[in-house]
Amino acid sequence: MLKASEKKASVDGQALAPEARCLTERQTAQVLGCSTALLRKWRRIGKGPSFVRLVQRLVRYRLADLEGWLNSQEKLTTNQKRLGKGEHV
Repeated sequence: MLKASEKKASVDGQALAPEARCLTERQTAQVLGCSTALLRKWRRIGKGPSFVRLVQRLVRYRLADLEGWLNSQEKLTTNQKRLGKGEHV
């Protein structure tokens, strides 16, 4: 499996420049292939990638945090439980 940093992330068909450090909620949903509603649910229940709340209604996702979260979601089988850092089956 490719590391998230090796994949070409794009938003609206535009490749993200290396200096693009934060993504909007909509951009993050597009990169992950999920809805903004799911991102909001994950924030409420404490799941999903880390986020930054700049003001009450302004949420951003750091690209580095998103890549780290994606790497932590890697599974070898569909019934594999989430493993701690450095653990392997």
